[in-house]
Parts: sequence; C-alpha cells; structure tokens
Amino acid sequence: MNEMAAPTSEASEPGAETFLELSRRAAMLGAVGYAATLLIGGTDWRAGVEELLRRMGLATGASRASLFEVHRVADGRMVQSCRFDWAEPPLRPISDDPRYAEMSLGDEEGEIGDWTLRRMRGEVVQALRSEVSGYTRQVYEEQGTLSGPVTRSPDPITDFVDANNVKWDVKGFVSETPGARGAFDLETAVEKITSEVARGNNVILDTSRLSPGHLSELRGAVEGVAEWSGKIVWFP
Repeated sequence: MNEMAAPTSEASEPGAETFLELSRRAAMLGAVGYAATLLIGGTDWRAGVEELLRRMGLATGASRASLFEVHRVADGRMVQSCRFDWAEPPLRPISDDPRYAEMSLGDEEGEIGDWTLRRMRGEVVQALRSEVSGYTRQVYEEQGTLSGPVTRSPDPITDFVDANNVKWDVKGFVSETPGARGAFDLETAVEKITSEVARGNNVILDTSRLSPGHLSELRGAVEGVAEWSGKIVWFP
C-alpha cells in the first residue's frame, strides 16, 4: 500500500511559475482529449483539426501550430506539405500558401536536421525560430515570426527586442496617389531599410497598406539583397 507523506512546515506554497506550468499542462491535456474525441468519434477528423491546432497553440504559448504531411512526389523524393495550420493574429495561416507545399526536407546540401527527423517520426515538436535552420527557418522568417517573448526596446532607434536580444525596427509603407506625402516609393523604401540594417537593426516590414503591385516590387527588391537574408520579416 502506497502512502502519501503529509506536507512539512518547510514546504512552500506553489509560486506563479508552478501555477502557470500546471495551467499549461491542463490545457495540453484538454487538447489531447479533444484529439482523442476526433479520432474515435466516428466523424471526419479533418473537420476539427483547426480547432485542435488552436488549442495546442494556446496551451503551449506558441504563435503558430501546424500539421505537416511527409510524403513522396512523382520523382520519388520525400517532401513535406503543410495541410493544416493555426496562427495567432495578426499572423496568417500558411496551409493554403503554395510556398509551403512539397517543401524539401533537407537543407541546401541535402542534410536532414534533427528537428525534421523527429517530425518524420510523428513527434509533436515545439521550437523557437532560433532553434531551427534551413527551409524551416525560412518559414518562420517569411511569416514574420520572431523569437519570443518580444519586448519594447528602451533604445529610441529600435522598436522591439526579441528573446535572442535581436533588435527590430518597424517600417510601414502606404500605397497612395503618386507624389502624395508618405506615398510608397521603392527607392525611398530601400534606402530606409538599408539605413536600419546599417544601424544594427533587423526590420519588420508592415505591408498591410500596400497594393499588390507595390508589395511585389518591394519583395523583389528585398529578396535581391543577399546580406538582408534573415534580417527582414513581413507583416502581415
């Protein structure tokens, strides 16, 4: 017969961190229970996957929760495709974005990292952007996912600082009538980004008020500067 020891006078009350951890575990158990209901409920499990991912994301404090399928393409290569995705606003889901279909599992040299191998085995993996590389890191950067927690910077020339102490400045551009004050101009936009990178800041580009044409111009210019790789994220 097992006995439970009575708490001694030296035992301390659970702190805030303990409470948060217990709350997180409870939320995770709730998400797992929901998943079990989907699988044995007799209905199409796909109908509830987005809600499951939402619960998983909230339970883990993640800004994105995705379900990737590892599969073969016609030439026999193993690739991965995002089938379902939940993203915390203002981030956008990526499951309907063709860039995240039939993605290579390896890096430029064909090497498959530990993070990808674990996913191929069916493990649920939680990771920060700083912990991944290659194509996986590219997904984080393209979708504007920073390494959290992100805090306001006390430095007047920097807007935010992420968990890796990387400084981020936000630059927003607006599609207006040509010549109007604040109207988008590609040369001016590139000059502003160049100036921030020279200061030591990475840049978050707020494109929410850009027309599709101007957004395409800006993307083309940014992607053409090799030294900006990993230093620019797009919002939304």
